[in-house]
Amino acid sequence: MRPVNEQLELFESIFNNDDVCPLVLSALTSPDELEGNKKNQESSLSISKMILENLDNMHFVSEQKKAFVKKYFERVPDIVKQYEQE
Repeated sequence: MRPVNEQLELFESIFNNDDVCPLVLSALTSPDELEGNKKNQESSLSISKMILENLDNMHFVSEQKKAFVKKYFERVPDIVKQYEQE
């Protein structure tokens, strides 16, 4: 696995690209990827936690983009919870 700083640089470039960002975010929380798949659920939660913990260390094209990313990743635990098997 890549060091956190390299991962953050990758995510910065993704979040600041309006063509790629929606695709990556939707893939991260896709029902097809999460439903009954504990590994993908844990991965989504882990990525979400890392992004939120390092949000202030990331560079965004605007404060609106930063707020959007923050709000999205704050919702990831609730999204993942929908797809956990009982």
